[in-house]
Amino acid sequence: MDNEIPIPKRTIRSLELYRDERVPTGGFLRAVLANDLSGAVLRADPDNLVALRSIVYWINWELFASSWGSYGKVDDWLAEDDYEPRP
Repeated sequence: MDNEIPIPKRTIRSLELYRDERVPTGGFLRAVLANDLSGAVLRADPDNLVALRSIVYWINWELFASSWGSYGKVDDWLAEDDYEPRP
């Protein structure tokens, strides 16, 4: 993607833990994962607000479709215990 804003390392790490180990994220990423734009913008720190577009792209390409898109999908993903953690 041209002119991509870097995603803060702490944000990538939180998303990787969410994907790989089903660790809950903070409020900002939870809102992003749930497609709650107003909730995400209101909870974002300045670094994540600037990188919001890049974060959305990352989620689209790196997460399973079943793990994001609504609060219900996020809750279901976190509640699922029948999975193989990534090494």
